[in-house]
Parts: sequence; structure tokens; C-alpha cells
Amino acid sequence: MKLELKKIKTPRAQNVDLHESVAGLFIKVVPQAMRVFREEMRTHRGGDISVPQFRVLAQLWLEPASNKDLASRLGVSGAAMTRMVDALVNEDLVTRHLNKKDRRSIFIRLTKKGQTHFEKVREAAILSLAERLRDLDSSIVHQMGEGLGLVFNALSKLQVSNFRMTSDSSFDR
Repeated sequence: MKLELKKIKTPRAQNVDLHESVAGLFIKVVPQAMRVFREEMRTHRGGDISVPQFRVLAQLWLEPASNKDLASRLGVSGAAMTRMVDALVNEDLVTRHLNKKDRRSIFIRLTKKGQTHFEKVREAAILSLAERLRDLDSSIVHQMGEGLGLVFNALSKLQVSNFRMTSDSSFDR
């Protein structure tokens, strides 16, 4: 199935502008990409943690975060996030620390064991996915790489903009 921008339509209009077309395509592609990602993570994460817990590790690999921020990023309740973090603390994959600037807040970060575990699983998933991509024509893989680079850069700019408006970035690392 080939996706084309001009074929993406919203219910409110037959003719949509480029921005709406790209947004529609993004909404269509991301769930498929997440299915592939979850499949790779299930295969390589090891039996001791769940895929949602692994997603917590992935967030913390990028930067320490509060329970509230993690819950928001992963779309789960605060109580569900607390249970996931408790399990990861019990496995010595993450630790909780007081925010030195605001002792009422606690942030979570990876332990050395957590970082090593995440990076091992990440590397195995990358190698496995790379092997699957070998079944595609190399010109398509090249185009995918360029496109994903553009998507990453664009999303990074959107995230930074949103982060500045909504996030408490006062963690003392």
C-alpha cells in the first residue's frame, strides 16, 4: 500500500492543505511503526520486565523525569506509573531521587544496571530490525532513513517548543 499526501482527507473537507495531509499521514504511520517497535521490544527485552516498563527505561535513558512526567509521556495514570517504577526499583533498574531545588518532588533515573539493560535490548532490537530491513530494496531503505531523519528533526523542534511551554525542567541532575 503506497501512501500519498493528496489521498489523505479529513472528514470536514475534500481538499486539505499540505499541513493537514502530513498530519493525517503521520497519524496513519505512527501506529504501524509502534507495532513494529513493540514486536522488536517483546522479542529482545528479556522476560523480567514488561513492554510498558521498557518504555519507561527508554524515557529515562533520554533524561531523568518525575513520575507525573513519565505517566503523561506514556499515557498512563500516575498510579499505574508508580507500580511500574516500583517494579523497576525492585529490579535495581531505576532509582528515585529528591529534587534538590524542590524537596517535594522526586525524580527517577536509570541505575547503571538499568542503563546497561536498556542499551543491550536497544542494540539487539536495532540489529534485528536492520536484518528485517534487508528484505527491502536499498533505495527504499535509503529514502526511509532520509525521511525518518526529517521526521525526527521536525518532532524535536515541536517537542522543544511544547516543552518550553508546559514542562517543569527544574530537575537538578
